[in-house]
Amino acid sequence: MDQVNPVERNVQRWIYLPLTITLGAAALQANASEVSLIAVSTKLGSEARTQSSGVNVSQSGLAQQGTAEIVVSSNGEVLKLSSSSDTVTEGSFITFTLTTIQTPPGRTFTLELSGIEPSDVIGGLIHPMTVERSGSAKLRIYFASDAELEGMQTVNAHIKDSSSEVVISLHDGARVVQNAGQRLGMSNGIDSLRWLPDKDLDDLFADYAELGVQWFRFDLAWSVVQKADPDSYDWAQIDRIVSGANRHGIQLLACLTFAPKWVRTTGGLTSSENIAAFANFSAKAVARYNVNGINSWEIWNEPNLKTFWETGPDPAVYTNVLKAAYTAIKSVDPTSTVIAGGLSPARATDKSKSPSRWISARSFLSEMYANGAKDHFDAIGFHPYSAPLMPSSPAPWSGWQMMASTSPNLRSIMTANGDAGKKIWITEYGAATNEPVSEVSEQKQARMLQEAYDLAGGYAWAGPLFWYSYRDRGTNPADKEDWFGLISASNTKKPAYETYRSITGSKAGDVAPAQN
Repeated sequence: MDQVNPVERNVQRWIYLPLTITLGAAALQANASEVSLIAVSTKLGSEARTQSSGVNVSQSGLAQQGTAEIVVSSNGEVLKLSSSSDTVTEGSFITFTLTTIQTPPGRTFTLELSGIEPSDVIGGLIHPMTVERSGSAKLRIYFASDAELEGMQTVNAHIKDSSSEVVISLHDGARVVQNAGQRLGMSNGIDSLRWLPDKDLDDLFADYAELGVQWFRFDLAWSVVQKADPDSYDWAQIDRIVSGANRHGIQLLACLTFAPKWVRTTGGLTSSENIAAFANFSAKAVARYNVNGINSWEIWNEPNLKTFWETGPDPAVYTNVLKAAYTAIKSVDPTSTVIAGGLSPARATDKSKSPSRWISARSFLSEMYANGAKDHFDAIGFHPYSAPLMPSSPAPWSGWQMMASTSPNLRSIMTANGDAGKKIWITEYGAATNEPVSEVSEQKQARMLQEAYDLAGGYAWAGPLFWYSYRDRGTNPADKEDWFGLISASNTKKPAYETYRSITGSKAGDVAPAQN
């Protein structure tokens, strides 16, 4: 990248409005095929150059007036960044998306923030600052702080119009966006890891690190650790996974799931004794691995499907399990994050459709609350699969619509139960590429990844998004489960690999994946 002026060396992210464009270390991500800069629009050709003067720009979250220039190649690589601004202050970058308001043309807005020290606020911006047309407008806040902000911060935002009247206030938790890698993770099942030789496992985590993966969700399987009986523990296979991730600086989300045979043959988790055994296992896992940096724990994988809950999905039984595990985990590490569910969309509209096989995520969550789940989780896990449709599709069975658009939706159910401040972690999302069975090409898989990342980034209530998965499991053309990877079973990178790399700003494009 050309070094045009001192600003370039400090630009960590570049938000250019009205279209939000994020420039990572050496990549451009945009939610359209065009780059729109106020009144200037240009297609991305072999080299596209866009200039604009006297407009608001945001560098590392700090809003400034100035002249900006962006030059990008056809593959999105940033060739040049320049700005007339001569200083950039580093800081945490925070966004809010506000509700839509009705407004006349020409209305100008200003921003006031409270809840953090005024001296810590180093810049702020509203988009749009002035509304050119009457009708509805969605205002989005950007501001930066040089305070050490971690996790959820309660920041009050007040939007005033040109007459100083407060037109809207937001009192919510601000999402601190530190970098793309912490918003986008990877998810793989235990069987893709547990049988790998030590070197292959280490090479796999090295591949993850090269790709910019900073979060990894894996199954900390009860059935593996306590395979024999409730009194014996074998942590060896889990130890290898945790150690490998630690060596490469990858943060772990552990999914406590899969009942051992001795549980399944003695009533499953309908038995109070078996629930107590799971709670004990959960506490032992936290005690063993919180010193290794595991602070986030998901309680089961897709318990609203019979596939993963052998006795048939039952929100009352699951809630009993959740309560016991939550209490056990918090007794060992009160600072831990306990995530409920890992729910599948389960396209049924209510449990009467197929109660022995699945219960829709919305019905399941509602019944969890009815059975007292409210104070026994810190976030909801959800798997908003939508294939063959894009995440933005309005189809009501799409998991993305179930989160925030259908009536009811997961967010409205959480809000109605006093949990609006809790997040939804997207602990799995992906798409299989075994055309024509899956109806998703490799190119479409890449577009789905980019769109999912963009959508999740626009939701203040969304936690990290975990892509499922890294490598294809096999090559059976009739089995979609074989085809979810960013790379093929023969180690060929799919277009989605490059999309993931561009989002994280990784330089892994020329690195061959490990052979295993």
